[in-house]
Amino acid sequence: MRVRLSLALVACVVGAGLIPTTAAADPPTEDEFSPVGDQFLCGSTLLTVTSGTIVIRAHEHELESGLFRAIFVSLPEGVTATDEEGVVYRVVGPVHGNFTFDPEVEGSEVGFIHEKLNFIGPGGLFGTEDLRVRINGEEIERDEGTCRLV
Repeated sequence: MRVRLSLALVACVVGAGLIPTTAAADPPTEDEFSPVGDQFLCGSTLLTVTSGTIVIRAHEHELESGLFRAIFVSLPEGVTATDEEGVVYRVVGPVHGNFTFDPEVEGSEVGFIHEKLNFIGPGGLFGTEDLRVRINGEEIERDEGTCRLV
């Protein structure tokens, strides 16, 4: 699988949430980070993120079976990217995931991550990042977007 900063970051956030907690469901947590400097290649156009914040909301709870479920969504807030000629693009869309796991068993995660980002330029939709990763003992990746994180 390609090394992807956004997925690695989401994995860290989810991984931090994989620590066993009490059986009662805690309220969702919220965290944020800056994507400034991330770059996406859309065809032959390189877009560099120049502003904005990514807000991640995550929730973890114990199931009746004793397994845990972690659910998260991250949304860009005010995220813009600029191409080599200075054209500004808005970045919108979620990254979300849902995992079930046994906190006592390493590698027991079953679930998915789906990145669905849209790059909106002066003429409308410029490109998309549409990546799905399913984890069920192995990782299966399906990438249908026109843009790639570099």
